Amino acid sequence: MGIQGPARDHLTRVVSKLLASGAALDLKRWVAAVDLTADRAGLIVAHDLDNALALVRAADESSSSVPVERRVQELILYSVSPAYLAIRERLGISLES
Repeated sequence: MGIQGPARDHLTRVVSKLLASGAALDLKRWVAAVDLTADRAGLIVAHDLDNALALVRAADESSSSVPVERRVQELILYSVSPAYLAIRERLGISLES
């Protein structure tokens, strides 16, 4: 199925511009960002930092492009960030819910 309609058209335009510009794509950096985003998404849903950290630490080192200690550090920093609290509130899963 994939992306359809206006979203697909927009993505096509953006990717075409990127490729035409000759910009270098840093795929390692992108993959690292995806890994860290997955960790954050897990924390958002679980809202349990201890369990989220335990899962990160228990993961096979080769399953991520980001070293475990950096993933742990990034997750701890995110857990006390305004962005974390804001997204939980927006999803209706804030502390006050």
